Amino acid sequence: MWRLVGVNSKEVYGESKHKSDLHKWMLKTYTKYEGDRKDSVHMDMPEPMRYVKGWHGC
Repeated sequence: MWRLVGVNSKEVYGESKHKSDLHKWMLKTYTKYEGDRKDSVHMDMPEPMRYVKGWHGC
């Protein structure tokens, strides 16, 4: 089980079996595009996050 955890608050923003699913969710949730330009990416995250690998019941 993978978790996406806030670096400062230790809040768990998401959990998934696969790290790639969490990464896709993070990009979809926090990436904003300005107009038609696909190279203008803005990450609007509430805080820095990291991936943490754990197991059920930890």
